[in-house]
Amino acid sequence: MRRAKLVVITVVALSLLCFFTIPMASAQPLNNLWFKLNVKLQGYTVDGATEKFRLRGVAYMHLHWDDVAGAYDLRVYTELLPDFWVISYSYDNWDGNDNFEYFFPDLYLELVGEDGFLVRFYHTAAITVRRDRGGVFRSATYQGWGEVVGGDDGFGNTIFGGITIKGKTIDPSKRPF
Repeated sequence: MRRAKLVVITVVALSLLCFFTIPMASAQPLNNLWFKLNVKLQGYTVDGATEKFRLRGVAYMHLHWDDVAGAYDLRVYTELLPDFWVISYSYDNWDGNDNFEYFFPDLYLELVGEDGFLVRFYHTAAITVRRDRGGVFRSATYQGWGEVVGGDDGFGNTIFGGITIKGKTIDPSKRPF
């Protein structure tokens, strides 16, 4: 009788342990990761005449798991001036979707062009996680699509267009800041 009771208690304890630890552990594959994001913007500037406009830029994103909130906090860094990087977007308590694909809707970014003009845009990001056969995190990729919501070309002409972003995880020592 005691042996059966001990077995039942052990099974219940192990079940509770798995129930509370496995979801938390599997919800953190992006914790403390850095992404390098390559941004391409194409569109038009509008003044008296319409002209094509293109901009390429780089941003860096950091994800951190908040144990208290049980969600990710993210920070996106862009270069405001040469060698002067700032947080252009931050979001706290994002809970993600699952263990292999994560979606971030309505991420805001600002990029500064070579002539000092500012472009603002929103995009939706998809992060895909790759694991090895044992289920251990290997890498992650980032894809984003969106639209320009404001900005000018440095001459007061409004910019309209779309953006695409591709990125991947990087070693933090590879950041320029």
